[in-house]
Amino acid sequence: MSHKYYVLILLIAGLWTSVNGDYFEECDGEENTYIAVQEDCSYYILCHGEDSYRDSCPEDSPYFSLEEQTCDMDRNVCGDRPFPNGEFESGEVVESTEESTNSPTQSSSSVSVAVSTTTAGLTTTTTTSPTSVIIPTSTTSLVTTAPQIITTPNHITPHLPSFCPAVDNPNKAIFLPHPKSCTEYFLCYHGERLPMHCSNMLHFDARQQKCDYPEKVKCQIMDVVSPREQCLAHTIDYYPHPVNCNYYYQCLLGYLKVMQCPLNMGWHYEKRTCVLRSQAKCYSSSNRF
Repeated sequence: MSHKYYVLILLIAGLWTSVNGDYFEECDGEENTYIAVQEDCSYYILCHGEDSYRDSCPEDSPYFSLEEQTCDMDRNVCGDRPFPNGEFESGEVVESTEESTNSPTQSSSSVSVAVSTTTAGLTTTTTTSPTSVIIPTSTTSLVTTAPQIITTPNHITPHLPSFCPAVDNPNKAIFLPHPKSCTEYFLCYHGERLPMHCSNMLHFDARQQKCDYPEKVKCQIMDVVSPREQCLAHTIDYYPHPVNCNYYYQCLLGYLKVMQCPLNMGWHYEKRTCVLRSQAKCYSSSNRF
């Protein structure tokens, strides 16, 4: 009797495995990475065991770059992968000729965004508890005035040492910023740099020698370091889109995804949340909606 129950348990376990999550043959031998869909350059697959899924790039960045592991605006990243919309048939990019009219049109879909902060993670400093920010999922009217794009001058960081002193100061710990990350930093110990990282959604402030809220730190490395380079296996953070103020990047433990603000909203890169377009603060003056 016990043998029959054992066989039954194995059958149930096998059935559960077969229906839990999606299976993609392309993911065989691949783990924790994005792969390209060969028959369509606008699609990609995240290979992550039973949590694997297939998704498409947004219209503003329609091409998936296998090298950069993210969606891109340059169709050259496709290589020999086709684009079903017909852009590769004549060798020219086909752009939409539709123009907006005075009559508001109803959007076929909208994306709701909820941004929340957490204090989970490792840090060597003490900060106040972050607050939760909830983004409205709908609007009641269309904005007819041109959005105001606010820009700020690049933040000038004072000269800071890039190496650790050979002798430790017993009265004060020395921390160094990471050259390619806002969330990573180093602790100096006997002349060596020990890698550290801030808690989720916090950035390292080299001047104050502690982790703090991004709007206070004003880390400026997006011009030289891509979101893909900053999105590490332990990172939970958001990055502004380099071109379109309606989009932003979400990094979730090494997985980078392009996100879109709801209708008539834009990304405020300092507040790191979606706001009304008239209040959006784009990362660069060249950003558009």
